[in-house]
Amino acid sequence: MRRYEDPQAYVDRYMARSAETYVNGLRNAGLQPNATLTRAIAERALQEAGEDSIREVTDIRDSTITAILRDHTQRMNAIKKEGARLRLWMCLPVVLALSAGSWYSFTCTGFIMGMCYAGGALAFLAMLVLGALFDRPE
Repeated sequence: MRRYEDPQAYVDRYMARSAETYVNGLRNAGLQPNATLTRAIAERALQEAGEDSIREVTDIRDSTITAILRDHTQRMNAIKKEGARLRLWMCLPVVLALSAGSWYSFTCTGFIMGMCYAGGALAFLAMLVLGALFDRPE
């Protein structure tokens, strides 16, 4: 993550570069500096320094948010993978046990108990499938 810079130091550095560019431009053009031109250039440079400072702070903020979101996404993906593994180890044996109970109840004891076991097995199977659908890693 990038660090925020002192705004005053940034503006001072920008103004120094702008003044150096102004002096070099006057020297290359062979002109003498005058108060009106110097004031206009200084005002424009100060306005550009403020805009550039805002743009720089915005870029730093955006890169910081991107870094935080990337770390968050990695942690969430790890949590989702662990949850999928836990669901598989929990739901699959329960589904198999309830299915076996349903099969036994339908063949031996009665229809109502078999339906209860089958409903429970379907509920745990739905939990397994819906968890796989909705908790996919990004």
